Amino acid sequence: MRLTTILLTAATCCFGVAHAHQMTLACHYVEPPMVGGNAKNSNFVVDFDANTVDGTPATISDGRVLWEQNYDKAHGLRVAFALDRLNGRLTGRIIPEGKTSPAPIEGQCTRAPERKS
Repeated sequence: MRLTTILLTAATCCFGVAHAHQMTLACHYVEPPMVGGNAKNSNFVVDFDANTVDGTPATISDGRVLWEQNYDKAHGLRVAFALDRLNGRLTGRIIPEGKTSPAPIEGQCTRAPERKS
């Protein structure tokens, strides 16, 4: 019980909890060399009610968010992303034509500041 309380408090501090409906993540990561090795900045919208990230199905738990996303439609590449909700660490693997590549994507996400109307 005590561990659950600590984990939920940490998740609230960093990334909100499931009742927060939606949040935008600002993520910075580096592509693997096979696709350029470039630093990228991306925003991802996590919808807790629909269990999606940017409109694609996701598995969302207190500790992680898992989803796949189109990366390069011309070459059929997808990325399988995993976000650790407690520390913001983002990892991913390129999935070229159905096979997972060994080169990882690694980065960090923070909750994007909300706009004030």
